[in-house]
Amino acid sequence: MGRGPRRVILPQAPAEVTQSILYSPELEAKGVLGNCLQASVASALGLDLDAVAHFGSFTWWEPALRLWLRGRGLDWRQVDGIRSIVVGSTRRGSGDHAVVGDGGEIAWDPHPSRAGLVKVDRAYVLEPWPAGEKSRCVCCGS
Repeated sequence: MGRGPRRVILPQAPAEVTQSILYSPELEAKGVLGNCLQASVASALGLDLDAVAHFGSFTWWEPALRLWLRGRGLDWRQVDGIRSIVVGSTRRGSGDHAVVGDGGEIAWDPHPSRAGLVKVDRAYVLEPWPAGEKSRCVCCGS
């Protein structure tokens, strides 16, 4: 008899990890992107910033993040309404920005302004791997 999916034990409240690289058009032109995703993942998991890679700088950032998570026995999937990494747009016009969400509210914005999002596009929950779905390649889906 198989067991159901394991539940991840997350910190009671997200760690408040602040991103160290802020978006700017000048830096983006040089290939340097903000590290809000790195800070959001660190915050959600209660880790230091340096314990998480700067996935936003990868061309294939999502497969890289999912492989990193799987190395820790985790994965992520798109969800609504629970502790998650929430991605959307900001007043700063910096493109996609990642924050920590909890219960449909922003629990932590790693940007020093703490201004949050003006629009939520998607949210991802961190959960134990395997997540009950058939394993497939995170790069090509096969």
